[in-house]
Amino acid sequence: KPLSLHRRTHIIDNERPMNSLKLNGVFSLGEVHSWIGYCIPEVPDKMSCRRFNNNVLSEYIPRYQLECNYAQGMVEFMSDNISTISILKDVITKLATQRKIALNISYQLCEESIPHSLRLIHPKLDEQLLLAKKVQLIDALKELSMHEPSLDFLSPEYKDILENCEKLQ
Repeated sequence: KPLSLHRRTHIIDNERPMNSLKLNGVFSLGEVHSWIGYCIPEVPDKMSCRRFNNNVLSEYIPRYQLECNYAQGMVEFMSDNISTISILKDVITKLATQRKIALNISYQLCEESIPHSLRLIHPKLDEQLLLAKKVQLIDALKELSMHEPSLDFLSPEYKDILENCEKLQ
């Protein structure tokens, strides 16, 4: 599923800067529901109402959110992550085109969502950068350990890298 790291939730933070994507056309509620089910996990197979709202939170850190509102002939997505909006537009447009369904597409981009997304992803990027730096040191530390009888002179950080080199790679 294109947004496989997203999960349904009942909590939406309305304070986040949100981008929106609106699709209108001649399609049934069942069709739009199946498109959303194709993109997002945990969407029930059967619907119990004429209007549907799905709140979805990314399971991946950072926790981006997505809100889906749809009915026959219309669907609106709102997300604080512009990539989520772009993925939905691409996938749903492709699915609709396969069924020869014309869509009217409109979207609103919120400029504040970009720095917001970067703030959310920054800690994860820092973590990955630190991991990459540690992995780069592994070969040198292994070579050093083969030539030195004692590694007492190594800092605790370097000792930890050497002890956990299998987990780091």
